[in-house]
Amino acid sequence: MKDESMKKQNFLQGAAILAAATLIVKLLGFLFKTPLNYIIGETGSSYFYNAYRVYDVLLMISTTGLPVAMSRMISEAQTLGNHAQIRKIYKTALYVFLTIGIVGSLGMFLFSKPLSVLVSNSETSWAAIAALAPCVLIICMISAYRGFFQGQSNMAPTSISQIFRGHHPPRHRPEPRLAAHA
Repeated sequence: MKDESMKKQNFLQGAAILAAATLIVKLLGFLFKTPLNYIIGETGSSYFYNAYRVYDVLLMISTTGLPVAMSRMISEAQTLGNHAQIRKIYKTALYVFLTIGIVGSLGMFLFSKPLSVLVSNSETSWAAIAALAPCVLIICMISAYRGFFQGQSNMAPTSISQIFRGHHPPRHRPEPRLAAHA
């Protein structure tokens, strides 16, 4: 009975930590969006949002599902007290995430001009896409660590990475005119 109450307490603590992180992310997103648009203007905003569309797709591919699967496997191995299995899962996941991150970053960098045309019918935002390319690798590696810590029921690193990863810009942003700078 004591073990079950500890699990409930850990679950509630983890949920509270994640909820607080979500509130912080929403607040930071609200606070950064208006000044950013004012500072970089309409053209800069279009470059940013075009680059973010490409980045967001690669990010979703690289981080959706894999950290959850990793955390489940680690949690199961931890429940069984199999520490060698935890190390093996962690090591394998790091290699998988590293590979996905390198491929995604290189793809985003090397194909930045075609991707720019794909998302905006113009090559003008290619530099912004190329500049975001290393972030795919970084986020993939962070996802491996998130899965590891979540598997051990430690939600604080997940919350911190969620705050630093930040707010997602709206996906339905209208296309500003870029023809003058093409």
